[in-house]
Amino acid sequence: MRFLLTSLTLILSITAASAVPIWTSPALREPIREFPPKAVISGGHVILWNVFAIKSDCTSSGRVTFRMRKEPAHGKLRFIRTRIVAHYPGIPGHHACEGKRVWGQQVLYTARRGFTGRDLVEFEAIFPEGRDALVHIPIFVR
Repeated sequence: MRFLLTSLTLILSITAASAVPIWTSPALREPIREFPPKAVISGGHVILWNVFAIKSDCTSSGRVTFRMRKEPAHGKLRFIRTRIVAHYPGIPGHHACEGKRVWGQQVLYTARRGFTGRDLVEFEAIFPEGRDALVHIPIFVR
């Protein structure tokens, strides 16, 4: 049975390499992405992350799906579909898209009016090709 399960996993992995994967193994999960702290004025907004998933011809490969892991205690988080300027620092293969406006999503934090102090958001970003990442962003509200 163990051999059969290993073989099935290998077959599905090979098949999925040329198509959109059905799942992402927890062993393949990217580590938690630690972002530098963001700052925002009490009651104000700040863009936490611009994210997109595009093909080498600069067209969208689909939407990134988000799942909350830790809601902000002192504000609200929104995920907005919008046009974003593509930027690939140090990532080869998408040079044709660098600087072009592509469809993507913004992660936007709005601080609760009257609150000052520290807040934190954690969410999972699941990309159309099956890759996922845990994102951790500390926020300083002034």
